[in-house]
Amino acid sequence: MDQTRLRANQEYRDVLKRGRSVANDLAVLYVLEREGSRRLGVSVPRRFGTAVARNRVRRLFWEAYRFCGPHLLDRFDLVIIPRRGARGKRYREVLCALEELCARSGIWRKAALS
Repeated sequence: MDQTRLRANQEYRDVLKRGRSVANDLAVLYVLEREGSRRLGVSVPRRFGTAVARNRVRRLFWEAYRFCGPHLLDRFDLVIIPRRGARGKRYREVLCALEELCARSGIWRKAALS
């Protein structure tokens, strides 16, 4: 079982209810400090578009997270909720947006910013 993903609906709800959030034009990032390793969930609402559009943006954010992961602190649960502005964006734009959100939320390792 993959320990880096949020799986249960209750895990998502805990992060959304008790975590803090930062946002930009492409997404909202919810962050909840906890014990253990970092976990991520990407939740794309149905109103975002067709299943194809939702899955594409989900894959883009997961890939951006895979690139950012080594630069992030470990003790957090994260939930990314893409906004409609993310529809049709390229990987590089999504990556820059996620890096900005992580830096603003305080989970980016200080040494990695240099």
